[in-house]
Amino acid sequence: MIATVDYTPTGEPVPAVVELPDGRTLTIRQMTEADVDGVAAMYDALSAEDTYRRFFSAFGDRGFAPKWYERTRDDGFGLVAVLDDGATAARVVAEAGYVLLANGDGEFGLTVAQDWRGWLGPYLLDVLVRVAAERNVPNLEADILTENRRMQGLVRRRGVVTMGPGEDFTVVRVAIAAASPERPSWPATPGRRRMLVESRSSRWGHAGDATRAGFDVITCTGPDARCPALEGRPCPLAAGADVIVVARPPSDARTRELIEAHGRLHPDVPVVVQARDVDPVETCLLLSGSPSAEIIAALHDDLRSPDGT
Repeated sequence: MIATVDYTPTGEPVPAVVELPDGRTLTIRQMTEADVDGVAAMYDALSAEDTYRRFFSAFGDRGFAPKWYERTRDDGFGLVAVLDDGATAARVVAEAGYVLLANGDGEFGLTVAQDWRGWLGPYLLDVLVRVAAERNVPNLEADILTENRRMQGLVRRRGVVTMGPGEDFTVVRVAIAAASPERPSWPATPGRRRMLVESRSSRWGHAGDATRAGFDVITCTGPDARCPALEGRPCPLAAGADVIVVARPPSDARTRELIEAHGRLHPDVPVVVQARDVDPVETCLLLSGSPSAEIIAALHDDLRSPDGT
């Protein structure tokens, strides 16, 4: 394993050839039908734990490799990382790909052989993001097990957000930006209202209720160093939202900075600050805009909880 080497993709996304310090060559290129057996062999070599993290089943899926190739070929894009040492047969040591969703985003997956973990996972995801961006795919989404710390860390470095109700605490639905260098954009779901939740946690207790009330919910943790609003630039998620819920302690200094930034940069979007230990709607502070009666009714009726959290 060459975990200490740091490569940044340059030039065209694929094919890309990485000359390794030990004289071997790693080629990142589009997956072909000839790679299916190599991908399947890599899956077969995964530990039971890694198999579960990739397939959400300890037994895996023996027929997944050809199906994954066909889906990425027909409705997305697939990548492989192939190692060539000049002596033995070339070996597939990683794969990544995405399949287009109805909302215009791509759903992605990524696998790296045990002995190649370190820099290769982030490198391959960077290449996949660049390919998706060139094909005008706005975001890449994925379901990730909450116990999969390595994958969670991989997407976190790209400014990840959490999508949907988040009612299954073993899995989190995430999205990272492809076409934009900032936060992800809202997926195309006509007829749905959009609620951006600013929270310290990737899960918001009322997300399921909001989803059932007709909202698309995206939860943004932080704010972190990648927050465009705190850098004085409009946030695509905030600008496109029907309402912003700040589910952070109102007295926190970063919360106040965030609220003030939204007021300056997104003055037409209502901001609701969730209070603590009291009804989160009746005592909320309306910082900007004038929320419609429809949104207020939905918040009041569907987002109320006994403990006010």
